[in-house]
Amino acid sequence: MSGQPDMLHHARILRAVADLAAEAEGDGQASLCIAVCDAVGDLLHYTRMAGAKRRGTPIALAKAYTAAVLETPTSALHARLVREHLSLADFCDGPQHRLTSLAGGVPLCLEGRTVGGVGVSGRKPAEDEVLAGRLAAALLGEGGPTARD
Repeated sequence: MSGQPDMLHHARILRAVADLAAEAEGDGQASLCIAVCDAVGDLLHYTRMAGAKRRGTPIALAKAYTAAVLETPTSALHARLVREHLSLADFCDGPQHRLTSLAGGVPLCLEGRTVGGVGVSGRKPAEDEVLAGRLAAALLGEGGPTARD
């Protein structure tokens, strides 16, 4: 075994992402970019649906990365930035500046620890967040995503 939690095994990720993409293809709305990363933000899987905007690629990647490394949904990060008058630069992410506060990034938490993150881009941020939550729930098996406090 790879040492990865079961939810992050390649075949499981492929199935969950394929299911979400198939559902998105059938609903007649905008195409998606979908990213899954591990706990340190390294990319495990990325899918860009046909017709998805090119700009969605870095956004989905940043959403997954942010959710994983900060261990919180990107929408919660946005609320914190507003509430505490912070900026993304305050988190000292280094020269790559991969953090984002756009909704649509959800951490993958298992037994109280963050093991990865998912990011969805292509629709309105609130819709991306719902879809990312559904992908996280599919990867987690049940119970869905939770943020660490």
